[in-house]
Amino acid sequence: MSKEQDKAILDFIKNAKVLIADKIPPSRKRIKKSLIEAGVDANNIHEVSSLEEGKKVCKKVLPTVLIVDIKIKSGSGFDLIDFYRNRFAESEECIFLVVTGDNSHQAVSQATEHDINAFILKPFKVEFFIDSIEDAIDDKIFPSDYILKINEGIKQLELGKIKESLKSFNEAKKMDEFPSLAHYYISQCYVNDERKSEVVDELKKGLSYNPIHKHCLSALFHFYNGEKDYVNAFSTIKITIKFYPHNPTRLSVAIRLAIINKDYAYLEEFFKIYKSLGPRGKMVFDYMCSGLCVGGRYYLSEGNTVKGLDYFSKVLGIFNGEVRFLKSIIENLVEFGLYEECDQYLSAFPGFEKGEDDYKLCEFYCSAKVKPTSEVIKTAQELSKSGFDTYHLNLIVARAHSKLGEDKKVIQIKDHVKKQWPDKANNFAIKLRGTKEA
Repeated sequence: MSKEQDKAILDFIKNAKVLIADKIPPSRKRIKKSLIEAGVDANNIHEVSSLEEGKKVCKKVLPTVLIVDIKIKSGSGFDLIDFYRNRFAESEECIFLVVTGDNSHQAVSQATEHDINAFILKPFKVEFFIDSIEDAIDDKIFPSDYILKINEGIKQLELGKIKESLKSFNEAKKMDEFPSLAHYYISQCYVNDERKSEVVDELKKGLSYNPIHKHCLSALFHFYNGEKDYVNAFSTIKITIKFYPHNPTRLSVAIRLAIINKDYAYLEEFFKIYKSLGPRGKMVFDYMCSGLCVGGRYYLSEGNTVKGLDYFSKVLGIFNGEVRFLKSIIENLVEFGLYEECDQYLSAFPGFEKGEDDYKLCEFYCSAKVKPTSEVIKTAQELSKSGFDTYHLNLIVARAHSKLGEDKKVIQIKDHVKKQWPDKANNFAIKLRGTKEA
């Protein structure tokens, strides 16, 4: 390291405004002590234990060094990093460090995805801590020729100078042994120029140097998805999910594509990832439960009852009071004649829901197998008078009339179903076959 670099790093440290976000006081104390030893002014070091406190200090101080643990009160350190980056232009000049005792794959992948400048494991030696900060500062204020050339191309691209930016990126790719980032930016030049085949070629070249380069993977996915090439979009996002799993929005998209591609086996892996997420959010919850319901139905239709029931039981473990998913499962179980499996889902209805319409219908569905046929028909008539008219109610009643040999009634119901649910009419007829024998 040159004298010029040494001086620049020391000046950065001397003038640094530091925010430490860590919920453990002794940990904050040790980090602060190490920073002071490195040369940071103690008056410029700020400490918080929660996300909300961190946001307030970010607004007030505009830190040049942000040090976070992964788990802090009311959120995560990554939430604080995202907040600062998304709200303040000053974050462009900030050094971001994760100091944590968590060395799991989840922690490392999240740090990678957030472009962290340094990842330091607790407990750390003071010398290592200081070296890590100095290296991060050096990389920030003295970027390589490769990064400088990339930055030159980015500025040209932002100004709409496509030819000039292409020239810069092509020069940059000769400056690094693994120029994935250069190929990514070349692909973005072709996106603006609508040269679709070149976009894919450049992104694949980037991935040939680094198969998990997040920018190339993300851009390739968005290209395929935009082209409605859902097979390749799913293949790409599966790789991304494997190495960068802890993103609820991405997981939601992956589940959606699994359903579109009818690749339900992957829902098993996605469920494991879902369970490992911290804050999940409603969107990924809805996709996970819906995906498992659809996948469970698919396996029942394929004769794989064990797998189908396993998917349904996974929903039971996470449905969080959302009875629409219980209703969906009960309807599928009734449709495939698995009445004996219904009780556990009916009993999972929260107490306050037991007077509501969904519960009344599901209670009828579940009891249809054990009640006398005439009583099933009578109860169905009462429900119909109350305004209930569903596909599954009609299926159960048709089965009951079929068992009694009342073929005219069955035909009337089939005609009604064909009119009300034309897309399900063929399936309705299939489900009625063999009812008399059963």
